[in-house]
Amino acid sequence: MSLLVGSVFMDHPRSKTWYELQIKYLHRTTNNFEHVVYLNGYNDFYNDSSVLKVDTTIAKSGQDAHIRGLNFLLNFFNSNLKFENLLLLDSDCFPIQPYWLEKLLKDMKYMSIAAPIRYENLDTFAHPCAFFVRRKIALDLKFDNIELKNLIGRKYTDTGSNIESFYPLIRSNKINHHSILCGIYKDYFYHHGAGSRSLSFRLFDNYLKERLNIDLIEENLFQQLVQNSDEFINNMLFTPFKRKIL
Repeated sequence: MSLLVGSVFMDHPRSKTWYELQIKYLHRTTNNFEHVVYLNGYNDFYNDSSVLKVDTTIAKSGQDAHIRGLNFLLNFFNSNLKFENLLLLDSDCFPIQPYWLEKLLKDMKYMSIAAPIRYENLDTFAHPCAFFVRRKIALDLKFDNIELKNLIGRKYTDTGSNIESFYPLIRSNKINHHSILCGIYKDYFYHHGAGSRSLSFRLFDNYLKERLNIDLIEENLFQQLVQNSDEFINNMLFTPFKRKIL
Protein backbone atom coordinates (compact mmCIF):
# COMPACT_ATOMS: atom_id res chain seq x y z
CA MET A 1 0.00 0.00 0.00
CA SER A 2 2.89 2.36 -0.80
CA LEU A 3 1.86 6.00 -1.04
CA LEU A 4 3.41 9.05 -2.69
CA VAL A 5 2.41 12.32 -1.06
CA GLY A 6 2.95 15.31 -3.33
CA SER A 7 2.60 18.82 -1.91
CA VAL A 8 2.44 22.13 -3.78
CA PHE A 9 3.90 25.09 -1.90
CA MET A 10 3.72 28.75 -2.88
CA ASP A 11 6.29 31.44 -2.15
CA HIS A 12 4.67 32.66 1.06
CA PRO A 13 5.82 33.83 4.53
CA ARG A 14 3.91 30.98 6.19
CA SER A 15 5.41 28.20 4.07
CA LYS A 16 7.83 27.00 6.74
CA THR A 17 5.04 26.79 9.33
CA TRP A 18 2.70 24.95 6.96
CA TYR A 19 5.46 22.54 6.03
CA GLU A 20 6.20 21.76 9.68
CA LEU A 21 2.51 21.11 10.42
CA GLN A 22 2.03 19.03 7.30
CA ILE A 23 5.04 16.78 7.82
CA LYS A 24 4.23 16.37 11.53
CA TYR A 25 0.73 15.07 10.81
CA LEU A 26 1.85 12.96 7.87
CA HIS A 27 4.26 11.09 10.12
CA ARG A 28 1.64 10.74 12.85
CA THR A 29 -1.14 9.41 10.65
CA THR A 30 0.37 7.72 7.62
CA ASN A 31 2.36 4.52 7.12
CA ASN A 32 4.67 3.60 4.27
CA PHE A 33 4.78 6.89 2.36
CA GLU A 34 7.29 9.12 0.62
CA HIS A 35 6.89 12.88 0.44
CA VAL A 36 7.66 15.04 -2.58
CA VAL A 37 7.49 18.83 -2.51
CA TYR A 38 6.92 21.04 -5.53
CA LEU A 39 8.05 24.61 -4.90
CA ASN A 40 6.61 27.56 -6.79
CA GLY A 41 9.07 30.43 -6.91
CA TYR A 42 12.01 30.80 -4.60
CA ASN A 43 10.86 29.00 -1.48
CA ASP A 44 13.75 27.31 0.32
CA PHE A 45 11.91 27.06 3.63
CA TYR A 46 12.94 23.67 4.99
CA ASN A 47 15.97 21.52 5.64
CA ASP A 48 14.73 17.96 5.53
CA SER A 49 16.89 15.49 3.64
CA SER A 50 14.07 12.92 3.55
CA VAL A 51 11.95 15.15 1.32
CA LEU A 52 12.70 15.49 -2.36
CA LYS A 53 12.41 18.98 -3.81
CA VAL A 54 11.30 18.20 -7.34
CA ASP A 55 11.11 21.57 -9.06
CA THR A 56 11.15 25.33 -8.71
CA THR A 57 9.17 27.47 -11.09
CA ILE A 58 7.68 30.92 -11.36
CA ALA A 59 4.37 31.02 -13.21
CA LYS A 60 2.34 34.03 -14.28
CA SER A 61 -0.17 33.66 -11.47
CA GLY A 62 -0.75 31.59 -8.36
CA GLN A 63 -3.41 29.55 -10.16
CA ASP A 64 -1.12 28.83 -13.12
CA ALA A 65 1.67 27.79 -10.74
CA HIS A 66 -0.69 25.52 -8.80
CA ILE A 67 -1.85 23.77 -11.96
CA ARG A 68 1.74 23.29 -13.11
CA GLY A 69 2.68 21.88 -9.73
CA LEU A 70 -0.23 19.43 -9.64
CA ASN A 71 0.53 18.11 -13.13
CA PHE A 72 4.25 17.86 -12.37
CA LEU A 73 3.54 15.75 -9.27
CA LEU A 74 1.05 13.63 -11.20
CA ASN A 75 3.66 12.96 -13.89
CA PHE A 76 6.24 12.20 -11.19
CA PHE A 77 3.86 9.60 -9.76
CA ASN A 78 3.16 8.08 -13.18
CA SER A 79 6.87 7.66 -13.82
CA ASN A 80 7.53 5.95 -10.46
CA LEU A 81 5.75 2.60 -10.54
CA LYS A 82 6.76 1.61 -7.01
CA PHE A 83 3.88 3.70 -5.64
CA GLU A 84 0.34 2.31 -5.59
CA ASN A 85 -1.46 5.51 -4.61
CA LEU A 86 -1.01 9.28 -4.78
CA LEU A 87 -2.16 11.98 -2.37
CA LEU A 88 -1.88 15.57 -3.61
CA LEU A 89 -1.97 18.23 -0.89
CA ASP A 90 -2.19 21.99 -0.69
CA SER A 91 0.42 23.50 1.60
CA ASP A 92 -2.25 24.23 4.25
CA CYS A 93 -3.83 20.77 4.19
CA PHE A 94 -2.85 17.53 5.92
CA PRO A 95 -4.33 14.23 7.15
CA ILE A 96 -5.43 14.20 10.79
CA GLN A 97 -6.85 10.71 11.43
CA PRO A 98 -4.51 7.79 12.18
CA TYR A 99 -4.74 5.08 9.50
CA TRP A 100 -6.76 7.41 7.27
CA LEU A 101 -5.45 5.65 4.14
CA GLU A 102 -6.64 2.20 5.15
CA LYS A 103 -10.03 3.60 6.20
CA LEU A 104 -10.44 5.71 3.07
CA LEU A 105 -9.71 2.78 0.76
CA LYS A 106 -12.47 0.80 2.51
CA ASP A 107 -14.86 3.73 2.12
CA MET A 108 -14.07 4.19 -1.57
CA LYS A 109 -14.65 0.52 -2.48
CA TYR A 110 -14.43 0.41 -6.29
CA MET A 111 -13.88 4.15 -6.83
CA SER A 112 -10.47 5.45 -7.91
CA ILE A 113 -10.46 9.07 -6.74
CA ALA A 114 -11.43 10.79 -3.49
CA ALA A 115 -11.38 14.51 -2.79
CA PRO A 116 -13.18 17.21 -0.80
CA ILE A 117 -16.18 18.80 -2.41
CA ARG A 118 -16.62 22.24 -0.87
CA TYR A 119 -20.37 22.70 -0.79
CA GLU A 120 -19.76 25.46 1.76
CA ASN A 121 -18.31 27.55 -1.10
CA LEU A 122 -21.07 26.41 -3.51
CA ASP A 123 -18.52 24.20 -5.30
CA THR A 124 -19.39 21.09 -7.26
CA PHE A 125 -15.95 19.71 -8.19
CA ALA A 126 -13.22 17.55 -6.68
CA HIS A 127 -11.06 20.11 -4.88
CA PRO A 128 -7.30 19.45 -5.20
CA CYS A 129 -6.47 20.45 -1.60
CA ALA A 130 -6.48 16.73 -0.65
CA PHE A 131 -6.78 14.75 -3.87
CA PHE A 132 -6.32 10.98 -3.55
CA VAL A 133 -5.74 8.87 -6.67
CA ARG A 134 -5.27 5.15 -7.29
CA ARG A 135 -2.72 4.21 -9.91
CA LYS A 136 -5.20 2.57 -12.30
CA ILE A 137 -6.69 5.94 -13.25
CA ALA A 138 -3.73 8.28 -12.80
CA LEU A 139 -2.63 8.20 -16.45
CA ASP A 140 -6.03 9.54 -17.53
CA LEU A 141 -5.96 12.41 -15.04
CA LYS A 142 -5.02 16.01 -15.81
CA PHE A 143 -5.40 19.33 -13.97
CA ASP A 144 -6.28 22.63 -15.60
CA ASN A 145 -8.22 25.85 -15.15
CA ILE A 146 -11.67 24.51 -15.95
CA GLU A 147 -15.12 26.02 -16.37
CA LEU A 148 -17.72 24.76 -13.92
CA LYS A 149 -21.22 25.40 -12.66
CA ASN A 150 -21.80 25.92 -8.96
CA LEU A 151 -24.68 24.71 -6.82
CA ILE A 152 -26.94 27.53 -7.95
CA GLY A 153 -26.08 27.08 -11.62
CA ARG A 154 -23.66 29.97 -12.13
CA LYS A 155 -20.52 29.49 -14.18
CA TYR A 156 -17.05 29.96 -12.72
CA THR A 157 -13.50 28.76 -13.33
CA ASP A 158 -11.11 27.10 -10.88
CA THR A 159 -8.23 24.66 -10.65
CA GLY A 160 -9.83 21.30 -11.24
CA SER A 161 -9.42 18.07 -13.17
CA ASN A 162 -10.93 16.22 -16.08
CA ILE A 163 -12.66 13.66 -13.87
CA GLU A 164 -16.36 13.64 -13.03
CA SER A 165 -16.81 10.55 -10.84
CA PHE A 166 -15.14 10.56 -7.42
CA TYR A 167 -15.72 9.69 -3.78
CA PRO A 168 -16.69 12.99 -2.12
CA LEU A 169 -15.19 14.02 1.22
CA ILE A 170 -17.79 16.30 2.79
CA ARG A 171 -17.10 18.93 5.43
CA SER A 172 -17.66 17.25 8.79
CA ASN A 173 -16.97 19.98 11.37
CA LYS A 174 -18.75 19.95 14.69
CA ILE A 175 -17.57 23.52 15.27
CA ASN A 176 -17.22 25.94 12.37
CA HIS A 177 -14.98 28.83 13.29
CA HIS A 178 -15.72 30.25 9.86
CA SER A 179 -18.09 29.27 7.07
CA ILE A 180 -15.25 28.39 4.67
CA LEU A 181 -11.96 28.45 6.59
CA CYS A 182 -10.79 25.59 8.86
CA GLY A 183 -12.60 22.76 7.12
CA ILE A 184 -12.38 19.14 8.22
CA TYR A 185 -13.36 16.63 5.56
CA LYS A 186 -14.87 13.30 6.65
CA ASP A 187 -12.61 13.52 9.72
CA TYR A 188 -9.68 12.59 7.44
CA PHE A 189 -8.17 15.93 6.40
CA TYR A 190 -7.81 19.44 7.78
CA HIS A 191 -7.75 22.25 5.21
CA HIS A 192 -7.20 25.76 6.49
CA GLY A 193 -8.31 27.37 3.22
CA ALA A 194 -6.41 30.24 1.56
CA GLY A 195 -3.58 29.73 4.03
CA SER A 196 -0.98 30.65 1.41
CA ARG A 197 -2.88 33.10 -0.78
CA SER A 198 -5.14 36.13 -0.65
CA LEU A 199 -8.34 35.72 1.35
CA SER A 200 -10.79 35.72 -1.50
CA PHE A 201 -13.73 33.32 -1.81
CA ARG A 202 -16.44 33.11 -4.46
CA LEU A 203 -19.13 32.86 -1.79
CA PHE A 204 -18.25 36.30 -0.40
CA ASP A 205 -16.91 38.05 -3.49
CA ASN A 206 -19.77 37.11 -5.79
CA TYR A 207 -22.77 36.37 -3.62
CA LEU A 208 -22.73 37.72 -0.06
CA LYS A 209 -20.84 40.89 -1.05
CA GLU A 210 -19.05 41.21 2.27
CA ARG A 211 -15.79 40.10 3.81
CA LEU A 212 -16.81 40.01 7.47
CA ASN A 213 -13.38 41.10 8.79
CA ILE A 214 -11.95 37.96 7.28
CA ASP A 215 -8.31 39.07 7.54
CA LEU A 216 -8.46 39.44 11.32
CA ILE A 217 -10.56 36.29 11.73
CA GLU A 218 -8.19 34.20 9.64
CA GLU A 219 -5.06 35.47 11.40
CA ASN A 220 -6.60 34.65 14.78
CA LEU A 221 -7.56 31.14 13.64
CA PHE A 222 -4.10 30.54 12.18
CA GLN A 223 -2.47 31.53 15.48
CA GLN A 224 -4.78 29.20 17.43
CA LEU A 225 -3.87 26.35 15.09
CA VAL A 226 -0.15 26.99 15.39
CA GLN A 227 -0.21 27.32 19.19
CA ASN A 228 -1.94 23.99 19.82
CA SER A 229 -2.89 22.17 16.64
CA ASP A 230 -4.08 18.97 18.37
CA GLU A 231 -6.51 20.79 20.64
CA PHE A 232 -7.68 23.12 17.88
CA ILE A 233 -8.47 20.23 15.53
CA ASN A 234 -9.94 17.85 18.13
CA ASN A 235 -12.37 20.55 19.28
CA MET A 236 -13.83 20.70 15.77
CA LEU A 237 -14.55 16.96 15.57
CA PHE A 238 -17.86 15.34 16.48
CA THR A 239 -15.86 12.36 17.71
CA PRO A 240 -12.50 13.60 18.99
CA PHE A 241 -9.72 11.10 18.67
CA LYS A 242 -9.64 9.22 21.96
CA ARG A 243 -5.92 9.07 21.68
CA LYS A 244 -4.28 12.34 20.78
CA ILE A 245 -2.60 12.46 17.41
CA LEU A 246 0.99 11.78 18.47
